[in-house]
Amino acid sequence: MIDDRKTPRKWTLEEIDELLQDSGMLPRESNSPEDVEEVAPSPKKSPFNPRPSRNENIKHRIISEKVERSDGDAQPQVYGSFVSEKYRERFSDKTEQIIAKSEENPAVSLKTGEIPGGAFKTKSNFMKTGDFSSVNKNTPQKTAVVGDGTKTAVFDNEIHQKTSVLRSLASTESEDYETDIYDAEDDAQLTFEGFNTPDEIEQVDEAQVEAELLEKRKEKVSSFAIPGEVTQVDTDGSQKLYGTDEYRTSDDKYKVKYYLKKKKSSAFIGATVSFVSSFLLMIISLIALNAYEFSTVFILLSIAVTAASGAVNFSFLADGVKAFKDFKFNKNTGCFIAVAGSLIQCLVLLFCENPFETGVSLFCASSVFALGLNLAGEYSELKRISDNFDYITDGKDLYAINYIADSVVADEIAKGLMIEQPKVLSSQKTEFPLKFIELSRKNYPSDSIARKLIPLVTGVSVFVGVLVLVVSKDIRNAVAAFSGCICLGIPYFSTVADSFAISKTSKKLLNKGAMISGWSALKLCKESNALAVDSRAVFDKNKGDVSGIHPFYDMNPDEAIIYAATLTIASGGPAGNIFKRVIVGDTSMLPQVDTLTYEDKLGLSAWIYNRRVLVGSKDLLINHNVEIPDIRIVKKRLEKEGGYPLYLAVDGKAAAVFILSYGVDEKNRKSLRTIEKNSISLLLRSDDANITDSMVAEKLMLPQSGVKVISAVSGETYKSYIKESTTAADTYLLHDGSLKSFLTAVECALSLEDIMNVIKTLQVTACGIGIAVVCVLSLVSGLYSLNAFLLLLLQSVFTFTSTLIISGGFAFKNKKR
Repeated sequence: MIDDRKTPRKWTLEEIDELLQDSGMLPRESNSPEDVEEVAPSPKKSPFNPRPSRNENIKHRIISEKVERSDGDAQPQVYGSFVSEKYRERFSDKTEQIIAKSEENPAVSLKTGEIPGGAFKTKSNFMKTGDFSSVNKNTPQKTAVVGDGTKTAVFDNEIHQKTSVLRSLASTESEDYETDIYDAEDDAQLTFEGFNTPDEIEQVDEAQVEAELLEKRKEKVSSFAIPGEVTQVDTDGSQKLYGTDEYRTSDDKYKVKYYLKKKKSSAFIGATVSFVSSFLLMIISLIALNAYEFSTVFILLSIAVTAASGAVNFSFLADGVKAFKDFKFNKNTGCFIAVAGSLIQCLVLLFCENPFETGVSLFCASSVFALGLNLAGEYSELKRISDNFDYITDGKDLYAINYIADSVVADEIAKGLMIEQPKVLSSQKTEFPLKFIELSRKNYPSDSIARKLIPLVTGVSVFVGVLVLVVSKDIRNAVAAFSGCICLGIPYFSTVADSFAISKTSKKLLNKGAMISGWSALKLCKESNALAVDSRAVFDKNKGDVSGIHPFYDMNPDEAIIYAATLTIASGGPAGNIFKRVIVGDTSMLPQVDTLTYEDKLGLSAWIYNRRVLVGSKDLLINHNVEIPDIRIVKKRLEKEGGYPLYLAVDGKAAAVFILSYGVDEKNRKSLRTIEKNSISLLLRSDDANITDSMVAEKLMLPQSGVKVISAVSGETYKSYIKESTTAADTYLLHDGSLKSFLTAVECALSLEDIMNVIKTLQVTACGIGIAVVCVLSLVSGLYSLNAFLLLLLQSVFTFTSTLIISGGFAFKNKKR
């Protein structure tokens, strides 16, 4: 028998419509308008408000009525802390090291979020809250991709949104209240009244926006450059003199060669003409003192020779005129003022009766001689640039020395120095040298001397001329005193001294596989505060030895040497060079190393023949729960001989201890000491537990505060950086990639500061002596004893003396090295 109560009733469509019409949910159908009964509309019920209403009578348990508001991103002030706390925070932020690097066991650094072959994204905070994880679509998700991407440890990165509409039915005294639902732009978001107010649309002028967009496009077009190409533009938008002939791409090789050759020939011809003209002008001046009847002829002849010499060197004098107009004095400005002063003297004497009666002499020879010295320095400079250009275009690999541009990498490497903005010098391979011509001709000391001395000397010369005019009441003596002060007071030999000094340095570096572009390299090195090098730069690979070995548990000494040599040679550190000499350089007998890792300040660990091998300090074995036997004999030997212990463990058991001695590279030690004395800290990458700050400082005879052995993580960052190559790099210092040439280039660039100070001192001294001589002769004994020959003699003596002192300084430095 079938129970009808358990069988659901089947409703027809007509019955369902009838029920809906009876409940009022559907209107009844009518065939005529008369059958429709008018129903008065019921008043709309107020919506139910689920939010709590304000009740002022509620007493909250708030002790203070003061409201504290956040300043946004401002950091709260901590009283009693030091200004360097932010640097200490970076110093104490120890990045966790990845010890086991294998695809089966990927080690993850919790602080950096790094994983071998993958990366982390942030995980949603609403991961375990079901539908509410979709409240914020922008909440990031964490995904870890391991190894080559075949294995993925993921937290579902796609959030399946559930669309729902909130409808609340509340019942009060058996009456239903309908809740108003506000349409939202996104059904997955909860929106309430007052929180979905549309933003006001700002009305803009379309023509103005199009004009601004057009200007931005023009700026982008003007600043566009192909990689390996550089645009030389001053801050005021004017193109530099060397801008049109800059070395921008490899296709410009022959164009730049032609440019340098043309400029070098022009400087050589100009210098030759100037020296010959100065000799002729000196002869004319001496003859004019004894031939009063032909004084006008000699004056006109002097003007003609001086003008001819100026015409031959018009481009250099024009550059001096432009710098004079812009009040940006340079070495050419001094020559222009000297030539102009001598011509003014000639013109004044031309309109005087008996111009040489008082014994004054023409000083055109001295001004033209100063121009010749300037052009000689220009020729030396262009010759040096040509030799350097041959170095960078002969097809060899180039390594540029510059700051580490990536601030993240620089901060990681210099983490232990507590420096706000670390400028770490390092070397990196580059495909193309940028700004070669510009950096070769910038930051000359002669230009800086000219900017300071030329206005001063010009003002003093005018003052001396006026003073002589007041005392002697003779215009001939006044213009002669003015012209003499100008000719002796300008920086006439600083260009020769600058070019001679930088040319000597450049020639020395070219012979050692490096290149210095110019004085700009000194500025680069002086502004740096750290130098990152490998520990191999300190220790000589041909020095050091294994002075003893003490095996444990009947370990075969030869087998122990093989294990230690395998790990140390594979790591590439100084200890590897020692063991390489022990096995006579035959690395073919060494087994294959798997998962070689340097544990920070402890040592090396790896797998060899499926055995775990440890090579490092005593603490390395202790950290791996390896028991170390008592070795009193070894301790006594270490105390006596002063060696460094290196422990070996195989399969969790101590195998042997070696006694090592490290030899320092003397040339590199002197270079590193010079670098450190210039307030540049040494950052050393090492994978040898024996190489510590104190050990390196002792070997280099430096204060320990100037040496820092970076951590294992920083060392890996540094290795990755120097292995990369850049498309283009500024041509400050280049070398062939060896550590010796790298350190020699930095050392030579820093040594230029002493030479620059000597040149400035000599130039200021020469100017002072020259002006003093003119003043004394003008006011005491008269100008008849001050002739062109004496001026040329003084200029030649000062030039020769400065060159001799600079050469002696180079010889002394080379002897010390």
